Amino acid sequence: MSMVALEDKMNTERTFWILGVGIVAALIVATQTAAEIFIGPVKAYWSYVGIGMGLSFAALGWFGAKWRKVRQRQTRQDTQGEFVRKVLDEKSYTLLYQPICDINTGAILACEALVRLRQDDGSLSSPYPLLSAAAVSEMGPTVGCAILDQLAVDWRHHRLQLPVTLNLSVRELRNSRLTARLIAHRGLPLNIEVTENAFLDDAGVVERLRMLRALGYKIYLDDFGTGFSSMTHLAEMPIDAVKLDRTLVHRLPESSKHRSISRAIVHMAQGLGLRTVAEGVETMAELAELKAIGCDTVQGYLYAHPMEARELAHRVELGLPLLAA
Repeated sequence: MSMVALEDKMNTERTFWILGVGIVAALIVATQTAAEIFIGPVKAYWSYVGIGMGLSFAALGWFGAKWRKVRQRQTRQDTQGEFVRKVLDEKSYTLLYQPICDINTGAILACEALVRLRQDDGSLSSPYPLLSAAAVSEMGPTVGCAILDQLAVDWRHHRLQLPVTLNLSVRELRNSRLTARLIAHRGLPLNIEVTENAFLDDAGVVERLRMLRALGYKIYLDDFGTGFSSMTHLAEMPIDAVKLDRTLVHRLPESSKHRSISRAIVHMAQGLGLRTVAEGVETMAELAELKAIGCDTVQGYLYAHPMEARELAHRVELGLPLLAA
């Protein structure tokens, strides 16, 4: 259980304890004073006073617990926000790029931008702390703008014309500042990668994606085949490519059911005029199955690990395939 979930659980339990104590106190006072009502009518007044005091304590306890919960949430947001600002100000993050290759020739056709955190010793680590803090502090669009700006710098500095995909969340797509930044960088050969959630019950996000697509950006549907994917939605979505999730890819050599699902996705996507990309390809057996079902392009450690823009530019300039056909 995460620390956030544990704190929320403790706050909930504390709230119920306070309410319970208040209610019990009110019942005790009410019971004692109710017995005294039969002794003298004048005692009825104290019965109402006791009940009122008990309920007041219960209400105060409930509001106090709520206030503490709000304050703790705000403190957590402030702390996470400070962490995000520190990472961005010190530029203790970097972008790596993983090639996306033609499945038959091994030629680099595109790449995916991946964020990594830079540690004090120079090593790189997962971006999860940054992305998690950005989500808690609601600074996801700020991080998205910084990543987009860095990507633009890398592409212009190394004179890359290679298409690059950038994963954006629904919250980022709703943000007008990030959308404006995308419009400002519309000269980039950028593919916007989104999950199926971006198209569900959010007409505003869909219209924004249509607008970005009209500006020349291509839309990639990520993690297809892992959720409750709708074939009707796929036909109506403003997308250009479908990415098969790595969990499907890894099961291909051993599971006929996963091969059937993957084959259906590839054939359906190609029937709709969409390209297909298989993620997380790590073995020759997985590659053989992907070739058999007709997938167009692949990315994964079998071809290349994520690399810096300088190395990517060098490999593109050489024009050599990453894996022999």
